[in-house]
Amino acid sequence: MGQNKYIEDWVRVFYATAWIAPERRAVHFMFGGQVFGLTRAMIAGILGVDLVDVSLHERVYGDADPPRRALIGGIAPSHEAISRCFRQPFPASYARVPSLLTVEAYTVHMALRRTLLPRSGYPEGFTGLQQLLLLHILTHEPFDIVDFFLAEIEDVITDRMGVVRQFSYAH
Repeated sequence: MGQNKYIEDWVRVFYATAWIAPERRAVHFMFGGQVFGLTRAMIAGILGVDLVDVSLHERVYGDADPPRRALIGGIAPSHEAISRCFRQPFPASYARVPSLLTVEAYTVHMALRRTLLPRSGYPEGFTGLQQLLLLHILTHEPFDIVDFFLAEIEDVITDRMGVVRQFSYAH
């Protein structure tokens, strides 16, 4: 079997059995009838990234419980900070929509929508979380990607498990 093969049943079992520990310290799940657990440090080691004390979800949504996406975007970056991602001139009165992003920002945004961000949803929208993620990547500002993954998994578990459609992620 090729490495790039998507096996829907594995994803379904993962999300059906996944449990995120308080403060996103770890994830526990079943696979092949066995319980597995991965701490934040283990996940960071597997990904080859450092743990950073910057949670994008907390910056955007505060201490809200999942599903956070229901909060209609959360707190977005300031106009001054995010305007560098848009074609100029970009007055504060303009809508923050992907179609107005610079070519570089749009390309990164579209790559993020197919990797770190859920695949389904409103493609014309540009949530506060999407804006902050894009800004951190384009400015090379560190953030905790492990926390990001775990928070997104929490949201999928609490918001989408009852919905019969394609899963958001194809890990």
